[in-house]
Amino acid sequence: MIPKPSLKLDGKIFSPRSPTKSILKVLAVLEQLPPDELLTTKALLGRCNVARSTVDHAVDVNFSEFSTIVGRVRYWGNPKAIKELLRQVGR
Repeated sequence: MIPKPSLKLDGKIFSPRSPTKSILKVLAVLEQLPPDELLTTKALLGRCNVARSTVDHAVDVNFSEFSTIVGRVRYWGNPKAIKELLRQVGR
């Protein structure tokens, strides 16, 4: 069997399932947050300088361990902060 050729985008290996540059930017910010810091969506977008649709449409796919909803507010943080928030609210 002949292997399928790899796709390249802007000279780098590309997979249609790979996160976009905007999503990678958001993930980088979330991974650098200290374990005791949470952000609202508005604060996260301010730090990342990306469109709200970037996080709204990718929440389930890319950000499941970096966000949760408590009450009617979505909170963002590194996975340790999210686990601690959920522990404090009893989930």
